[in-house]
Amino acid sequence: MLDIGQETLALLKLYKDLKLQETPDSDSKSHPTTDCGDSCSVKGEQPKYTPPATRLSSGDKKEIHKPECNSIIQCLTKRELDASITKQMEFTSYTCSGYLVKLGGRVKSWRRRWFVLDFTRQYCAYFEDENAYLEKRPPKGGFDLQDIEDVFQKNKNSELINHIFHVKTESRTYSIQAPSITTLNLWMACLQIKPSELL
Repeated sequence: MLDIGQETLALLKLYKDLKLQETPDSDSKSHPTTDCGDSCSVKGEQPKYTPPATRLSSGDKKEIHKPECNSIIQCLTKRELDASITKQMEFTSYTCSGYLVKLGGRVKSWRRRWFVLDFTRQYCAYFEDENAYLEKRPPKGGFDLQDIEDVFQKNKNSELINHIFHVKTESRTYSIQAPSITTLNLWMACLQIKPSELL
């Protein structure tokens, strides 16, 4: 029977013998042939793995787009806004929604509407109320996010007091009133997020 010292030496010798069998002969220059195209710097070298998010197609010199934010809330945080301080808006990763009051296009009266800003569908739509949205009824109106030209306030003092802002699109300028100064700032910031920041 081997004592512990002899047993350890025997295991080390066995390990060394196994390692020598795995390592190619130092005099031999043969490497396994690998078809890796231009991604190998030395013939026979294995190609380096590139994660799917940054993988480029052959010959493509452009970087694949990587979003700046993982969610609307993260985009707002980067703009130093805290979405958690209001209960008047609801957020998911790619949508925000809540009640706003909108000035009619033809009939100039203010109407309360449920607004949904959806970055996956890249539109902002308004519904009669929240139930109309949940029941998947068609929206009363809306606009594509790519059509937004500007989000602004005309007269900052009076409009800030009344929480009014405007969204200028290719076809129309929407006048909208938020329920508070907090929601005014959040909605304006959300509408200024470019879809490319998230998607």
